[in-house]
Amino acid sequence: MKSSSRYAAFSILLSMEQENAYSNIQLDRALSAFTGDRRDKEFSSLLVNGVCERRLTLDFQIRTHLTQKSRIKPAVRVLLRLGIYEILFCDGIPPRASVNEYVELAKNTAARHATGL
Repeated sequence: MKSSSRYAAFSILLSMEQENAYSNIQLDRALSAFTGDRRDKEFSSLLVNGVCERRLTLDFQIRTHLTQKSRIKPAVRVLLRLGIYEILFCDGIPPRASVNEYVELAKNTAARHATGL
């Protein structure tokens, strides 16, 4: 799981969220250490850049569908942004596959309590 492109995107976005880090610096640092192939690195870049670009839209979607908005932990917020971005803006990936991947990712990260969300 640690070498997946979604996990790489998650860890980059989480460090940006927690440390107020710049996306380009975090992306370069993480992808240079990433062990996946070129396509995995490109997919991670697509996810990170897409979430950064569409952050307001993604946060609006989260606020629209959740009642306890202020209680969302950073790891859960990042997973929700990634999943919503992939479902809304990535063509060719079935939504059920995206949901399954992010539930599995949540089980293996600090957001395991939110797998039912």
